[in-house]
Amino acid sequence: MPYIGKEPANIIATAVDTTTGDFSGVVTANAGIKVDNITIDATEVDLSSGTFTIDSASDITLDADGGAVFFKDGGTEFARIFNSSSDLILKSAISDQDMKFQGNDGGSAVNALILDMSDAGAASFNGVVTANAGVVVDNITIDGTEIDLSSGDLTVDVAGDLILD
Repeated sequence: MPYIGKEPANIIATAVDTTTGDFSGVVTANAGIKVDNITIDATEVDLSSGTFTIDSASDITLDADGGAVFFKDGGTEFARIFNSSSDLILKSAISDQDMKFQGNDGGSAVNALILDMSDAGAASFNGVVTANAGVVVDNITIDGTEIDLSSGDLTVDVAGDLILD
C-alpha cells in the first residue's frame, strides 16, 4: 500500500501470493517465526517432524554460561555434560543405567567399555587393558616385573598347580 508524505515508522505487510523478501536490518517477531516445520520462539527451537540437523562449514560451538549441556529423550533427561570447577563431567542421569563406550571393530559393533552404575561404576573392558605405568589394586601394586604388597599378608589360592619359575 503506497503512502503519502512522511514514511511511516512501521510498515505492516501481508503477503497474498508466493513472495520472497530481502531485509537489510533486524527483523523482530515477538510471536515467533515459523519456517516450514521449524518454529523459533524466545529461547526454543521446535521441529514438528523429522530429524533436526545442524550443519556448519566450520566448527560448532556450544557455549552455555550455566556450564551444562543436557541430553533428553521425550523430555526425560538421560545424560549431561558439564563443568565442575574446570573438571569435565559426563553424567548418566538415569539411576542405575550403564555408560557404554562403543566402537566398530572390523564392521561389528563392540562394547569396548561398560561402566555399571548399579555397581558403583564397576568397569568391564571387552579386551586387554594395557597400563604401561603399572596397576594398583587395593594395597597391591603391579609394575612391570614387580608385585608389591604395601601391608599385610599375600595369599595365593589356586585350583590347580602353582608354578614359580
